[in-house]
Amino acid sequence: PTFPIDTHIARIARRWNLSRRGDYESIRSALERWTPPQKRKAWHLAIIAHGRSLCKARNPRCDECPVRRDCDWYRQHRARGKRVSRGNLRSPTKG
Repeated sequence: PTFPIDTHIARIARRWNLSRRGDYESIRSALERWTPPQKRKAWHLAIIAHGRSLCKARNPRCDECPVRRDCDWYRQHRARGKRVSRGNLRSPTKG
């Protein structure tokens, strides 16, 4: 099974820096290497839920995020006290 990529999956994969390039095909390939085939649907749904509830495009709720300590985006933007603006809401590799 293919790991489907939507806007939430792509945003989180970029913020977690899962692939060197941030394009959909690179993200899909990285996530397929990262997850066993029988777990892809569950991971897909979990990442979407995470993107809708905590890791939002605007005003992410990093302080409530259970994976913030392992998140590249959090370390670069929030942990350092850097003000979050529209320009730096994307992944470290994209913006």
